[in-house]
Amino acid sequence: MSALSSIKVESNYTGTFSKQDSVSFDTSLWAATNGTINWSDYPNQVPYAEQDVFHTQLTHTPGLSSDIGWTIRIGKGGQIYYIDVQGLGQITCPQRSFSAWNDDCMTTTVYSAPESNKDTQMGGNDSFANGYIHGSGMYVKPQMDPLNDKPLYCPLLAEEFDIRDRSYSMINWGLVPKPNINRGDVLFYSRYRDMGNGVLELTFYCYNFGNRTYNFAETPWWAVRPSKFPSMIEGINGTSSFKITNKTFQSGAIPSSGGWGAHTVNPSDPNSITCALVWGSASTGTGVNFGFVDKGVRDMSLIAPSYSQLNLPYGTGFCYRRYAVLGKLKNVANICADLNKHALLKIIEFPASYSGRLPLYTSTLESQNILSSSPGGSLVGYTYPIPIKNSLPLLLMKNNDTGDYFLSTDPYAVCGKLPFANPYPVGHAKYATYQNKHIYQIYDGKTEWVSLLGFVKQTSTSGFADPGYQLLTDIIGSIPFVAGEKLDAEDLMVPI
Repeated sequence: MSALSSIKVESNYTGTFSKQDSVSFDTSLWAATNGTINWSDYPNQVPYAEQDVFHTQLTHTPGLSSDIGWTIRIGKGGQIYYIDVQGLGQITCPQRSFSAWNDDCMTTTVYSAPESNKDTQMGGNDSFANGYIHGSGMYVKPQMDPLNDKPLYCPLLAEEFDIRDRSYSMINWGLVPKPNINRGDVLFYSRYRDMGNGVLELTFYCYNFGNRTYNFAETPWWAVRPSKFPSMIEGINGTSSFKITNKTFQSGAIPSSGGWGAHTVNPSDPNSITCALVWGSASTGTGVNFGFVDKGVRDMSLIAPSYSQLNLPYGTGFCYRRYAVLGKLKNVANICADLNKHALLKIIEFPASYSGRLPLYTSTLESQNILSSSPGGSLVGYTYPIPIKNSLPLLLMKNNDTGDYFLSTDPYAVCGKLPFANPYPVGHAKYATYQNKHIYQIYDGKTEWVSLLGFVKQTSTSGFADPGYQLLTDIIGSIPFVAGEKLDAEDLMVPI
């Protein structure tokens, strides 16, 4: 995330910021009925609980009378799945059994057209050809594949807690949310920064290292409970003025020019506890879905700024920055107006000249030779620490069937591949599209995604490094490399 630091807004540093890796869990917060799920109603699912999604907790303790305390919990997939606001309690929605802490929380998604194949022969909403990537993880869909019987969250590849910056950053591999014949070759970078005075800065970067072009993104999907916040308001032209907009989500979007929107307890009370999201009034190409989804069992209202002018082919990335603002309505409205100009969304293509070099060292793990970015062994070479244009991530992975660690640029390298039966007859216009396909069973437990070791580039000529580079084979020695469906090691190069 250091590549995005140059566009930071200074914090006022009120209060304190801390990280907790062990917490207690309250089941009553989550299920749709009194905090319990009768798992006998779901015989094909493995029961889950909050400890299955929990990764870490971040807490802001207030320091001024105008400040407000908050606690968020970050899931294994990088998503904010829990927000506790001082004076109001936990505000994130209860969870549905098939999408636990994947949908009804704070997450990013990217889509490629067509978004999904809606032909009934492909299974309708449970299509094996969905074209979107989920920034939290996979749904539970045993009806599509019996092995997909429990939640799987986007694998965590790197993380950093920076107490001086008051931030926590993660890199996750984004997943297609259902058993699928399409690949999810994207990385999601997430940074959560405490700016004090109730402000949580959200910075995200998505890098595409696959063949699909993405043209739409949710930036982000921001859902809370209307039982906590009975009213919704929208900002007016990026100012601290606002209007009440208690509409249903299905009745259409609101203008993006307002720059911010909020959930609040009482819009007529300046002291009403409020949760706002700032997307910025200058957000060209942004539409804002807004409103109450369900005031009953699902208990969900939503603000979802979406970007419909995305053009994200292989080797490129995009960044967006939003602000969550918590506190009393009178303070929140003023803060939103101040932050309006700092929200952003932009395509970023990092040239090699922008990047430094990431040193790699020899190391061992479970008595096996591996490469590591942590100093300790012999320095063997370098990769790029950031995703420069047209680069591939170098991953350290483990084959759980054999216990072997290996390197690859393909996160699907050793997962199961279930043959896909072509639903179309020979001669049909779609037959060729779905012939010789397989479903990627990344949920089969065969793979552990251990760490990200930077980024590598393809050689211009197979087996020969370009000037200023050396072949990847020159630095990995005898450490196994599994190409999967990507390039082999002799076709990849790293900077000297």
